[in-house]
Amino acid sequence: MKVKRIITITGLIVAMAVVATFGIFKQTQPVKAQDQTSPPEPERISFGLVGITSGQTIRVSVANTIMPNDSGWPPGPIRVVISFRGMNGQFIRNRNGDVIRRSVDVERGDTTFIDIDYDQFPPGPTRAQLRPVIVVWPPGPTDRSTAIRSRSAEHGLWRSTTFARAARSGRS
Repeated sequence: MKVKRIITITGLIVAMAVVATFGIFKQTQPVKAQDQTSPPEPERISFGLVGITSGQTIRVSVANTIMPNDSGWPPGPIRVVISFRGMNGQFIRNRNGDVIRRSVDVERGDTTFIDIDYDQFPPGPTRAQLRPVIVVWPPGPTDRSTAIRSRSAEHGLWRSTTFARAARSGRS
C-alpha cells in the first residue's frame, strides 16, 4: 500500500513537471492584428432632379480619366453603377418593372453611358422627375479620376444640352 502511494505521488509530480516544462518552453503563436484601414466605401455621386417628358431622353456618361500609362494611380478599372431615383428616393423602373441601371467596369481612358427615354417609363404623369445616381467602386483618389456629365435632349436633335459635375455626398 505504501509502495502504491509512493508510485502515485511520484507519477503526479512527474506529470506536473512535464506540464510545467511544456508551459514554460512552448512558443506562443504570434497574433496579427487586423489592418487598421477599413476597405474603401464606394463613392456615391448624386445629381439634382431633372424633368423629362414625352419625346425626351436623358444621357448620363462617366469617363475614367486616368490614362493607361499613368503609374501614379492604382491599376485596373473602376466599377461604375449608374441608376436613377425618383423624387422620394425610389429606384426608377421601366415598363417591365425592372430597375433602370447600368453596371460596368470602366478601364483607364474609357467612357460609358446610359440613355433613358421617357417612353421606357410605365404610363403615368406627363412629366417625370428623376435624378441620376452614380456609384464608383473603388472610389478615385481625387476628383480627377472620374468625369461625369448628364444631358437631356429631344429625340434626334440633342439641341438642349445640360452639363453638370455632380456634387459628392456620402448618401443618396
